[in-house]
This record gives sequence, C-alpha cells and structure tokens, in this order.
Amino acid sequence: MTLRTRSPLVKPFTRRALLSGALAASLVSCRKKLIIPDTLFPTGVTAGDASADAVLLSTLYRGERPLQLAVYKGSEVIDSRVVPTSDAGFAEVLIEGLLDDTRYEYVFSEEPDDSARSSVRGRFRTTHPKAAQENVLLGAVSCLRQTNPMPVMDRVAALDDLHAFLLLGDTVYVDGADTLEEYREKWHEGFTRPPHIAARATQNVIATWDDHEILNDANTELPSASQLREARTSFYERVPTRREAPDRIWRSVRFGKTVEVLVLDSRGERRPSAHEYISRAQMNWLKSRLADSDAMFKVIMSSVPMGQFVGALWAAFAPDRWEGYPHQREELLSFIEDHHIPGVLWVSGDFHLGLIGRLALQGLGSRALEVLVGPGSSDRNPSPIYPSGPQWDFTTGFNTYSTLAFDVAEYTVEIDFRDASDRVLFKKRYPLGP
Repeated sequence: MTLRTRSPLVKPFTRRALLSGALAASLVSCRKKLIIPDTLFPTGVTAGDASADAVLLSTLYRGERPLQLAVYKGSEVIDSRVVPTSDAGFAEVLIEGLLDDTRYEYVFSEEPDDSARSSVRGRFRTTHPKAAQENVLLGAVSCLRQTNPMPVMDRVAALDDLHAFLLLGDTVYVDGADTLEEYREKWHEGFTRPPHIAARATQNVIATWDDHEILNDANTELPSASQLREARTSFYERVPTRREAPDRIWRSVRFGKTVEVLVLDSRGERRPSAHEYISRAQMNWLKSRLADSDAMFKVIMSSVPMGQFVGALWAAFAPDRWEGYPHQREELLSFIEDHHIPGVLWVSGDFHLGLIGRLALQGLGSRALEVLVGPGSSDRNPSPIYPSGPQWDFTTGFNTYSTLAFDVAEYTVEIDFRDASDRVLFKKRYPLGP
C-alpha cells in the first residue's frame, strides 16, 4: 500500500501530547462502555494475531490531520506514536515489546486542534509465554452476513475472558464485487455494523477467509486473477494479519505450549484442475508444524469442513470442501494418524450450521474431532436433513458462537454453542490426548 508520509513514525512527548494522553486514558478507563466511532473512524478498530510480546492494530481513518495511537497498560502509556495511513485511509501498525498474557487498551485518535479530539478505542490480550503450559479459552464464529441482524456479535463483545477470537471466514459477504472499490464498499457495509465494531474492539482476532470474501464457491480458477488480487487486498486492509509473503494467509499463532493455532487458506490456493485443495507449499508447512509442534493442542483453522457428510444431498456439494479433494484429504489425515499426533482439533465453518462430531464414522478420521462454528448472522441452512448421530453429537441451524476451553491438566477441550441470548445449546468435554 502507498503510505502518506505526513509526519515521523514516533512523536516525542510534549505538554500537549501528555494532555491528549490524559484524555485518552479517561476514555479507556471504562471497559464496559464502548465509544461508537464517528465519521473519522467509521469501522472502529481491530487487534489481530497477538503473540506473547506483539500485536497488529488497525483502523480506517477519514481525517486530514495525522493519525495518533496510544497503547495503555492500565493507566500507563506504554507506546505513543503517529501512524501512517494508505491513500485510502487504512492503517496497520505492529506494536512490539509487550508483556505476555497481559491485557492492554489502545486509542487511535486524530491529532487534536484547540477544541476537539475524535478517537476510537479497543482492547486486546497477549498470548502465553513460549514455555508456559496454562489453560486457554478461545471463541469462534463464521458466516457474518452484514445484511442480517447480529445479536450474536453483541454477545461476543461482552466476553472479557477470551485469549483470542477466531473468525473462520465469510466475515463479510462481498458477492457481486469485482473491482477493489466494490470490494471495499462491501467490507465497509459489514464493518460499520455496530455489533461487528463492538466485537472486534474487545477481542484479539485470528482470521482466515472463505468464498464470500472473494466470490461464492471461489477457487483460484473461478474468479479472474485481478478479482482474486482485489479480494486479497481488501481482506488485508480490514483484518490485521501477520504474513510472511504478500499472498500467504496460512500461518501459526502460539499460546505457549498449550495451543498452536494453524490458520489455513482453504480458498486462495485451490486448483480444481490439479486436484489441489491447498498448495503443496501449504501442505508441507502444515505437516511440518503438526509434526514439530510441542503444543499440547493443535487447532487447525480450516474455513470449510474436513469431515465426511453422508447422503446424496451433501455429496452434491462435496467438490466445495475437503471431501472433493480425496487425495490431499487422505494424505493429511494419514499423516496425522501415522505419526500419532495428539491434541488435534479441526475448527471450521461455511455450512451455516453449528456441528460437532468425528470426521468419519469409521476408518480414516474416525478418531478425529471437528467443530463447525457459527453461523453468526446468516440465513439458516436450507437443507431438509441436517447431519446427525452417530457421527455427529450436535447440530443446530440457529445463529451461534462457540467457546473452546483447553484444559492442560485433563488434556481435554470443552466446547459449547451459545445462541444470541447467550443460552447454552450444547456443551461437552472431549479428550484429545494420546
């Protein structure tokens, strides 16, 4: 992205800056009252991919004066700087030198004039230190159609005990977009919804994408190359994502020695003509991380399910999920079983259903657990028959979010599904040990 170089990255403290910091501190002192951003910050803020000592913070800024950022630990300002923005107003900044497993608050604001200061704030939590083995609590959702009500996201915004919140894809629906401006308009429509703003302002998000961030049922051969490029650009503009290469969404996020979240790109590398669900590079990376990880639990974030779904209706849609790529599916599941890799949990979305059960009723994958989270704000799956027992323990078409509680003493994960009224629809503890 092209940056507007209006001022240095770090601005020295002055009396005026200190007064501004005091104002910002007063704004963040009340955790439960979110400030609804004005026209200068229409989409709020997002913290993403936090580690034990760093985090990415992002916002969209419509102002003309320099954009300022202050990061707080309690009432103490631990970082203050001027942040560059792209020509379109997007800002993303990496904050380093943080303390592990610590809660922080942050304020983006316009440089004040003599009468006013516009600001927007958020909070996040860093992860456990590298050697720590402590319990971890994650939240998760998928399928957030911006034209539908979002009471589930209001519930997510109220959660203050999560270590991170997983966005499994279809975070917005951009169907019909083709140009970068059209993609940006669709993202803007979703990210300006108050529940969406509130949830992102209160959580450290870990996100991947799915077809509705690109094109319905997308793969690399379906949209044009330019359309895929513009979709990827708009995703990166809105979701703070650590990436080792410009086109690489797949990555790992660690929570000490308890959980390693392996974030897959299950859309941007598909090549049906070559029978590739993910690229060879991503497959080799995933297998390497599974084999080498010293984390008790390996959470595989795949936007589309790995499990088998029985019946002619579900078979008709198999080409859009792992089942439609049987060679890679078998390669990966056989690798996990042959290497006796413990603690693997598949987390996915896409189906507009909440589901939990085994990848298969018998044979390969029958000992592996998968949870489909959400939908957060989408129409119910229209199928007349939902997947059920004995393979699946629970299925719901209601809008839900889930929490995943990893217990190191018991080597278990407790998974629940909650509806928009925060009613627990299902809760069960599953062993994931050797």
